[in-house]
Amino acid sequence: MEPFKNIFSTKSVKEISNQIKKSYKKFDQTSFEKQALKGISKLELKDRVKQISKSLECHLTDNFKRNTQILVSTLASEQEHEQQEWDGKAADGLNGFLIWPFTQYIEENGLEHFDDSMLALYEMTKRFTAEFAIRVFLEKYPEQVYKKYLNKWVKDPSRHVRRLVSEGTRPNLPWGKKVSWIFENPEHSIYLLERLKNDSEDYVRRSVANHLNDISRIDKKLMLDTISKWDKTLPDTAWIIRHATRSLLKAGEPKALRLNGYDTNPKIEIKGFKLSPKKIKEGESFTFKFSLSNTSRKDQNLLLDYIIHYPKKNGSLSPKAFRLKAVKLKKGETINIEKKVHFKKVTTRLHYKGKHTFEIKVCDKIFLNEYFNLL
Repeated sequence: MEPFKNIFSTKSVKEISNQIKKSYKKFDQTSFEKQALKGISKLELKDRVKQISKSLECHLTDNFKRNTQILVSTLASEQEHEQQEWDGKAADGLNGFLIWPFTQYIEENGLEHFDDSMLALYEMTKRFTAEFAIRVFLEKYPEQVYKKYLNKWVKDPSRHVRRLVSEGTRPNLPWGKKVSWIFENPEHSIYLLERLKNDSEDYVRRSVANHLNDISRIDKKLMLDTISKWDKTLPDTAWIIRHATRSLLKAGEPKALRLNGYDTNPKIEIKGFKLSPKKIKEGESFTFKFSLSNTSRKDQNLLLDYIIHYPKKNGSLSPKAFRLKAVKLKKGETINIEKKVHFKKVTTRLHYKGKHTFEIKVCDKIFLNEYFNLL
């Protein structure tokens, strides 16, 4: 499969150039394309975006507001963009990832042009996303962004704009700039998420859940107090609560468990645990199995995880929880559980050789203390 970074290539840069020329007749396409494409094959995705953005800066006018008007004029209509997402039919204008250099241009050049920038990002996010670019404005003008725009955008007809309200203000947005004000004022985000939780689009609700999960790492009490008041009988709301509490569930947070209908302090018995082989190499796998019995006098809803404590370079251990399954055990019931774990090489974590501790977690309690060795 071709690397995704190749979406920015000679073909796409020429497409951007041709669209700009339609609105800005003095645009020097040859010079723009030469600068934008210089050594682009050696660059990674974000660096390609920045290089094209820099070329825009060098070849547009000296008037920022005029430049935003030029860039917005190149955009596909909202209807064409939605249609392309539906059936893949090409739009007559720019949309999708080709808009990224435009939002990057505004991020790098628009801080002193607040309203012009925000209005341009509003149009661009309808065809791509402005979740990265808006963060520099949140950093410099947080109160203005929230009060003047985000509070209004929560009711916008465009699902992309409504999603921007949640996604652009996430404390831990992947690839996004860290904004200290967001970390220090999570109640502002809660106010917006309250108004988005019943959004008609799953696309928006998923962002709400991810945002709440971020907040749970900053102010767990605020996040749990908020969602505790929500109507869990609504399927979409119940899904948001479950997805938003996923980190807390893995940590065995009692209130999060109860919110999702699981028992805390479970009364269970684990027998016949076996993990084999106990010596593996990276790329191989091991299997564990055991029987789980409900020793309570009542039925129990149980959430099962397994935890691997990975050795770090300094010799200490770093635990990571993995979902095993959710089960409802009747009084006195016993089930057998078996799982094969592939110990693959991953880009997010280096595997060091040596002893790895293995545990089973049932709701908020840890059971067992086994191990295996990575050779």
